Amino acid sequence: MGFGRPIVARARFDDADRPGFRASESGARAAGTPFVSFYTPPEMLTLAREAGFDGAQHVAGTSLAERYFADRSDGLRPSSGEDLLVALPESFVM
Repeated sequence: MGFGRPIVARARFDDADRPGFRASESGARAAGTPFVSFYTPPEMLTLAREAGFDGAQHVAGTSLAERYFADRSDGLRPSSGEDLLVALPESFVM
């Protein structure tokens, strides 16, 4: 399971990222695909587990930034609100 748009609560965005998020939200609304659902990490995990994704995990965007963007000389970082929900149904076998 994955999500291609911000799903975390608006309050989780750093101040520097909020203008970009507002622009993205406005553009999505204008295109007819408004952001309608925002969740905190515990809410995301609860919903996923209730839907049968027992191994659901929250991956914070900040931890991804630390892991994959720490040594960039240009300072590029992902938005603070780009968290991930990683989930597979219990019956999925790799």
